[in-house]
Amino acid sequence: MPASPATTTRIHDSLDGALARKRVVLWYDPSGEWAEDFDNYQPKAVEKLRVEGNESVTVRKSAGSIRHIK
Repeated sequence: MPASPATTTRIHDSLDGALARKRVVLWYDPSGEWAEDFDNYQPKAVEKLRVEGNESVTVRKSAGSIRHIK
């Protein structure tokens, strides 16, 4: 069941705020309850990645610093 428009707006506003403060924001939704809201979220100048299964994500902080997230 999709979230109400007010809930979706609140989620998108929260993500916008988090992205304004951080370069990487992780969205954890193991049951997929909020997948539709995530799919509909279209931030400006941000690349969204979906990690499914047991993949790891590599984040490069600077030229000499790499972080792995599993």
